[in-house]
Amino acid sequence: MKNIYLIMFCLVYTIQTNAQEIQWEKELSLPPFNNQKSQYQFIIETTDSCYLLTTYTHIDFTDTNVTTIFKIDKNGNEIWKKHFYYEFSEISNFAIKTKLLCEIENGKYLLMNIYLNSPAYHFGYHITILDKNGNLINEYDHIKDSIPFYGDVNCLYYHGFIYAFYLTNSNKNIIIDKYDTSGKLITRKQVDSIEQGKIFMLYNPKIKKDKKLLFTAQVWNSVKIEDSFLYILDNDLNFVEKINLDFNKYVSPDCIELSDSSIIFKTTLNVGVNAPETKRIIFLKYSKDYTKQWEKFTGDSKFDACKSFCPTNDIGFLAGFSRFHFYDNSGYSVSDFHIIKYDSSFTHLWDIKKNNDTLKFIVENILLTKENNFLCLTDVIDTSRNYRNVHVYKISDNTSSVKDETNNYLYCYPPYPVPATNTVRSLIYWDTSLDIENDDIAVYDIFGNKVAGKDKITIDKQNAYSGLLSWDCSNVPDGIYLIRLIHGTETRTM
Repeated sequence: MKNIYLIMFCLVYTIQTNAQEIQWEKELSLPPFNNQKSQYQFIIETTDSCYLLTTYTHIDFTDTNVTTIFKIDKNGNEIWKKHFYYEFSEISNFAIKTKLLCEIENGKYLLMNIYLNSPAYHFGYHITILDKNGNLINEYDHIKDSIPFYGDVNCLYYHGFIYAFYLTNSNKNIIIDKYDTSGKLITRKQVDSIEQGKIFMLYNPKIKKDKKLLFTAQVWNSVKIEDSFLYILDNDLNFVEKINLDFNKYVSPDCIELSDSSIIFKTTLNVGVNAPETKRIIFLKYSKDYTKQWEKFTGDSKFDACKSFCPTNDIGFLAGFSRFHFYDNSGYSVSDFHIIKYDSSFTHLWDIKKNNDTLKFIVENILLTKENNFLCLTDVIDTSRNYRNVHVYKISDNTSSVKDETNNYLYCYPPYPVPATNTVRSLIYWDTSLDIENDDIAVYDIFGNKVAGKDKITIDKQNAYSGLLSWDCSNVPDGIYLIRLIHGTETRTM
């Protein structure tokens, strides 16, 4: 089998070959409860360059729910940990879910828990305000002001206010509440409604870069999805726009905004639509004017899950997958921790995998830090001991480049695959003041002999400033090769 090893030299930008790595991994311990069921949901970066994360735990056969908040420094070391206990034995089928963790004014932290009482379909909420050292400042309990609802409640914090998104009237009305940080209701608005015989399903709200609120909803009849909508509102809950999305065979859409204001949606195939064994996770890209640009399928198994994804600073995004494997002889499952970076055209740039024979990894949340690294929050279950904890990983992404003295730049990702047999590819970004078609691009062996010119190299342009460079290496012998690009008026050797 032919093995081609490639080194990419960019003559205007330097390339760092270690594109990504796990800088550190930390295990954070939960309270030692028996029969606990925990979920890990939120992780945020604080203004003092630390991180807050929260878990909520329900203890089986009791009326006790526990929320735990951790504060860790930028190296993952625990600064403090606080537990908050909630017991409501007078309410049947009571549950609590952490729905919001954020930093508010003057370096204080706000935790918002939602009380769910499923037979009556009511919710109330409890707000906890802490100082930066985790000391309690205030608590506000609004369980008595419960509201009839259906489904779930989603919350976000923006510019001093809390927004709660939920459904009423048997899932026929979309309601948004606006509260101050003490839980006082400022505004309640009905955003949309549906006729009898149909219901809404409501999904995660987000804040756009232009300061507008964004969320998705789907309309179901008794057997299928009829419509999928994207709603956009201002922060006073005034209606801005409602866009009909063309993916009615997909369920549970979530979305992020990329750095170029385009939108990436993550969905799953509706299992009632003859779902295949694989490729059940779907990503779709919509331009900033909400025109669909592409639709991509992924997933190695029908059990694969992608719970979290986040934008990067170079018009791409990171997705966290849990790839499940089932053991017939024992009945339990384990899964792989799998993080993949994609560019805006869904080109696979790099990935990180982690697995263990007895551990089940569930990627719960991914955060882009101010240092352009990523924090990954995972739920880790030891299936052999019925033991559960939270692991936090800091992942570096060094696929950035250093500008030279001129304003001509070339941003290059490491080539792949390595080794290669037929084709080598690299995603590149370039200075639009120069035409990439005029660049001198060639391939050399380690002795300086030219082995290929532009006749064997193509650049598939994705837009005016980026494209996929491909070299047909099928006719060269095994060895190590270098691709040289000259972009601009000067040739530089790296």
